[in-house]
Parts: sequence; structure tokens; C-alpha cells
Amino acid sequence: MGVLVGATVAIAQPAPQGPGLNAPAGKSVQSARQAGKPDFTSLGDAALTPNPQVARGVLVDPLQWPATLISQPSGCTATFVGSRVILTAAHCVGHNQPVTAHIRGRTRNAVCEHHPNYSAEFDNKRTDANWDKTSADYAICLVDAGDAVTGVKFGVIGAGPDLVKKNAAVRLLGFGCSGDAISPDGYGVLRTAAAKVVEVPTAARPNNNYIITDWQGSESFKDAVGGALCPGDSGGAVYWPFSNTGRRIVGVNSRTQTKGDQAQTLTGISYLSSTLTPTATSFLVNWAALNNVEICGITAGAQDCRQ
Repeated sequence: MGVLVGATVAIAQPAPQGPGLNAPAGKSVQSARQAGKPDFTSLGDAALTPNPQVARGVLVDPLQWPATLISQPSGCTATFVGSRVILTAAHCVGHNQPVTAHIRGRTRNAVCEHHPNYSAEFDNKRTDANWDKTSADYAICLVDAGDAVTGVKFGVIGAGPDLVKKNAAVRLLGFGCSGDAISPDGYGVLRTAAAKVVEVPTAARPNNNYIITDWQGSESFKDAVGGALCPGDSGGAVYWPFSNTGRRIVGVNSRTQTKGDQAQTLTGISYLSSTLTPTATSFLVNWAALNNVEICGITAGAQDCRQ
């Protein structure tokens, strides 16, 4: 895929690149978003034009992902994980800032909150010392009580820090570019692909929330071969297992790695902010309790969750 997230408007300029944390010499890691104010639209409400030119990803039916939102014009993705709860990446939205989400024929108002560890100051200055500031790339948005969504099966957040292991395959989903380099090609078309997990958060690095994936080694998934994030993919949910049966959200699309060349060729390495870590789980649990809302997979008895 160079895969994932976007909008039906012209592609914006990518965020500035910076030296990537643990990236090989000459490589860079950058945010997988496009510049602009986010306003999200559900796939069922968006007018998307299919594009048959797909590389490293396969087209999927947007109606099979009713809780997934695309942004216009920021180029980020988001997911409803409860009737009043939207999950996305922190770098996609402002802290304590409003967004709108159009779903089921209505525009809903929401206010987003960043994980307290996250700081945009370090987005392009990644080092081990500020790993926690960049990898806590979570935002949760509270939809107004009068705008609660019904008639949708919401995404379910997985439980347990060991749910996803090294060498597992996760499902990437989004609307970004379709090739092996950052470009507008395929932007705004929903695709999915597998990616092999090469690194997971460990107790030895408690501040690290990143699941790191590589598009190499995913060839066994036939047409949905290895994918990677591109600008425009940020904020979209990462799913495990790769099959649609019992799929759970295990992360948020955060960053991608390029070779640092003029063509902005993707290396195939992606950085996914895990929603399974204690850092993420405590944030979601406390936020749900404070706002008296249900989050599928987090709150006992949550309603309308995808099985």
C-alpha cells in the first residue's frame, strides 16, 4: 500500500521530515498525515471514487468498515469505538479542540484530547530520550451527548499487552497512497494490507508504545501482501488478527519511514502506537470513567460493539 487514509480533496504537502528514531543512516521517519484541519466523514457518507491502480494493498468495501472515518481535508483516519467516542492519532487533531464527524447522515460535534505524554514538539526530533512523547500518539474525542451515534457496530479495542507478538501479522487499513513512494496516487481509496510485526513494546522500555512493522515477510497473505503507512494514513486503526473474525484494534497508525531520497521512497517500516500498553490502557480507562461513556473493549457492558 504505501497504504492508508485520506480524503477526496487534493493531496496536501507532507509534514516535514526529520531523523528517524532508530532509523538506518540516511533514512527518515515522518508523520503519516497531511496538513489541514480535520473534519471526519464515515465511509458510508463519503463519495469515494474507486481507483483500480492499487499497489501493495487491495481494495475493500467501505461499507464493511462502518465505524471508520476519513478526514477532509487533513488526510487522517479515525474510528468510532463507542457511540460517543472517536479514536485517532494525537498529531491529527488539536488538544482540547473541536472536530466534526459526519456519520449516518448527520454531522456530530466532538472535542478531542491528547494522551498527556504526547508532545508535538518532538515529532521530528525523535531520540530515545523523548520516545514516550512521540509514541503516545493517541487522541480520543468526546462526541456531544445529543450527537451520540446509533445503528453502527463500533470498533473494539483489544486487551492485554501481549496480545500482539513479534512476527505476527497485523492489518493496516486506510486511504493514503498506493505505491512504494509518497505520492497522491491512490489517495482517497480504502485499502487493506498485512504487515509483519518486527518489534513490540517491552517492559525493558516502558516508555515505548510503538509496534513496528515491515512489509517484508508478509508475502503469505497473497493479494494483501505487505503494506506500509504513508502520509494520509495517520490515526487509522490497526487490527489483529489479520482475518476479519474477532478482529480487535491494537494500535493507531502513527508514522512511516522513508529512504530520505528525493522520491520519498518508503522503506516499508511503519510505527504504530499500540493501544495495548499500560500507557494507553490507563488513559482510555480513566478517560471513559471521567466522561461517563462506553468504549468497546475497555468498558464492561459497552453496547453495539463489533463481534
